[in-house]
Amino acid sequence: VAVLVALAGMLTAVGGAAADRYSFTVLAGRGYGYYDAVGSAACFGWSQCGLATDTSGTVYVSDSDNHTVRRIAADGTVRTLAGSPAVSGDADGPPGFARLDTPRSVAVDAQGRVLVCDANGLRVIAPSGETTTLPLDNVTAVTVGLDGKWYAAVDDTIHQVSSAGETTPYAAFTASGTGPITSFAVDSLGTAFVITATAVWRIPAQGQAAVLSGNSSQAG
Repeated sequence: VAVLVALAGMLTAVGGAAADRYSFTVLAGRGYGYYDAVGSAACFGWSQCGLATDTSGTVYVSDSDNHTVRRIAADGTVRTLAGSPAVSGDADGPPGFARLDTPRSVAVDAQGRVLVCDANGLRVIAPSGETTTLPLDNVTAVTVGLDGKWYAAVDDTIHQVSSAGETTPYAAFTASGTGPITSFAVDSLGTAFVITATAVWRIPAQGQAAVLSGNSSQAG
């Protein structure tokens, strides 16, 4: 088992056979900046970096500082999938034309479509590289559940999202008063695990939210 961690402009895989023994391997990056290359020759920003992987092991990085989504192949080759370094914007279109604005959370579905939330809302990058924007504002996080469905945190509520941008409120959970939803995941049973500014929550598909860790109303 390996865990991907973004550290100061580097993407690092952490693995280990025992709880007290870990090995650190740099998959790509060598420090702050922007450069598409292979392995440690590449550079990333390090602010609000989101990570996702597809079934082939390709890693997707929302490089917030550089207003781009980057793709890392299994051999460590880094390429820009969408956006342009240091140029923010809201333009849709093919690679080289589309622009992103401070992308944060990122996810990828079984069809290879990459979802990313930025200052413009929810953006969808097709396998061809074409970027479109769904009519959804104030998105703070996005995920693809193990059930294959798209989910987005809009303001402080989780919604199921269709490919056309239609939304359905998920369960009855509202994280009001705990800060924005910064990250979440949905398992194969539809149970959501949500991180807010003050707590980690567990939300059954048909049930009440419960705090797994932290405080429902106070940081500390």
